Amino acid sequence: MDALRCRRERILNADFLAGLHMSQILRRSVVFESRGMPAAAAIEAWHDIAGNTLRISIEEDDRDRFSLSLHAMRLDQTVATAAQTTAQSLHRDLDRALRDGLDQYGFFLQVTGSRLVQANGIDAVLLPGDLQFVDMAQEDRSVATDGRTTTLYVPRDLVESDVPEAWRLHGTIIRSAAARVLANQMLSLFDPTCAWSPVMAGFMERSLLSMAFGCLVELQVDAPGAVGDRVDRSMRRRIEHYIEENLADHGLGAQQIGAEFGISRSVIYRVFQIHAGLNRYILGCRLRRVRRLLLAGDERTISEMAYASGFVSPAYFNREFRRTFSWTPSQVRLQQQYTGHNPVEASSLDQLFRSVAP
Repeated sequence: MDALRCRRERILNADFLAGLHMSQILRRSVVFESRGMPAAAAIEAWHDIAGNTLRISIEEDDRDRFSLSLHAMRLDQTVATAAQTTAQSLHRDLDRALRDGLDQYGFFLQVTGSRLVQANGIDAVLLPGDLQFVDMAQEDRSVATDGRTTTLYVPRDLVESDVPEAWRLHGTIIRSAAARVLANQMLSLFDPTCAWSPVMAGFMERSLLSMAFGCLVELQVDAPGAVGDRVDRSMRRRIEHYIEENLADHGLGAQQIGAEFGISRSVIYRVFQIHAGLNRYILGCRLRRVRRLLLAGDERTISEMAYASGFVSPAYFNREFRRTFSWTPSQVRLQQQYTGHNPVEASSLDQLFRSVAP
């Protein structure tokens, strides 16, 4: 009976994300609460909820005492989370970034405890009050002690409209006076004594974004060398758009793109280092397109959809699809027909992020 009760609690906690409506504003909900659950069940549930987005590792000595309370809220264009957890390691690798396609920046606040972080060649220790800026399209990893954290996730386009090339600041620790003000504002979102109305939520979000963007601009002004050459960023955006428009072209690759934009292979490979290479990026785009078609109920055969998305070999397509999404294309189609939702994303943390995706 205890096992059944724990499983029911896990499902109820996770169902928040599956039922989230995109028009909800500042609705606080429990994404995950392990209180009353055996540690093993709590760890399994945490993997179910966050495994699409993060690779989670918990040391043997910490497994029996594992606990996690995770709250999440959507404002208007952003998502905020607050967590209290025991020690664990978290790794957002390039495979996950490529697979889930999430395209947000995060302002990560260490409230209590500490965290060893590695991102963009930066190794640092986050202490209480430290704020780190992360790009979810890039790799990062951390080893955390027991502690509390709060994070504000902002869509890429929203950030880069005010802070061009913000991706170059990935992994940066911000310890300015402005960062302390932003940290206090972020904490107020989860203050139980506050009851923010939907109207006030909009003003709160604007205030948060204004301060957050100010922190980034200040970093760029104080360390202009961190910004680097703007050509790579602009070029990569143009090429990404071209790729999306030409995925059905089976000859799409470095040679074709180089001829289209008048640039060399070496330039193309350099500007796509952030995506672990051009070929890897094109493969991910094609796989995600087929998945979107399946989830939209496209009635073509799977082979037809794969071919129209640029795949020539059905065997290669099926192998890469399963390796990337952990489901075969047929399983995704069957599940969509029966339930009408995405089996890969349902009840997972990345679904909340998708609700504010551009």
